[in-house]
Amino acid sequence: MDAGNKIIINQGYSDINPRECGWEACTPSHAFGPAIRPYWLLHFVVSGRGAFLSPRGRFEPRRNDMFVIRPYEITCYEADPDDPWTYIWIGFEAAPRLPTYLLSEDLLCVPFLGPLFRACTEAPDLSEGGQGYEAFLCSRIWELFSLLAQRRAQDTRAAERYIRPALSIMETEFCNGITVADIAQRLHLNRSYFSELFRACVKKTPARYLTELRMERAAMLLARYGYNVTVTAASVGYPDLFAFSRAFRRYFGISPSEYSRRSAGQV
Repeated sequence: MDAGNKIIINQGYSDINPRECGWEACTPSHAFGPAIRPYWLLHFVVSGRGAFLSPRGRFEPRRNDMFVIRPYEITCYEADPDDPWTYIWIGFEAAPRLPTYLLSEDLLCVPFLGPLFRACTEAPDLSEGGQGYEAFLCSRIWELFSLLAQRRAQDTRAAERYIRPALSIMETEFCNGITVADIAQRLHLNRSYFSELFRACVKKTPARYLTELRMERAAMLLARYGYNVTVTAASVGYPDLFAFSRAFRRYFGISPSEYSRRSAGQV
């Protein structure tokens, strides 16, 4: 396992006080927790993926995501068994007046923070003959808050201009078989950029959002209205019955036919 921890002296700074910084290329299924930390701890995922559990739910961070551990909250996280993550972390104490509301989300898509996190691990600490590493970390954490504030303002503008129209299109036209590429094209955006923007604002990919819309409507048509599988599939944008059945089973864990039978038995 490739890992490293920087040497940090507790300077007792009053606003931002760095406590730890390091990196790790995790082995498959490497886990930590459940546990608490007495300070803020941010993990930036350089590559791979894994799972993060906080008091607010389960999240699946991947490359360019940052997951947030708050002081004295119970969390745990685990590397994916097939594509384990490599991450960089920074831990720090923050005064109450700090804009920690910018870290109110458990998971943030923040590719622009990659250079900042890497700089924190590349700067020399005491073990490498460096001086003032703690002050350097303070400046980088201040910069992190500044970048997050700019991102929030940009996301607000993007939500008004792109994401709200995208959600409206999805909720109205998901039954017509519309795709993420179709939506991006109608908004005059590159598909990759649209997906990144959507995920930053909605906290899930547009493909996942479309799937959820289709599967929840399909379940309602099968259970509440008693439509057969063929009609249901066509009504939620799946002209291919096999593709619908496969997607339904992946989402609910059972086939649409079995779901329909079980629902009928509960009536």
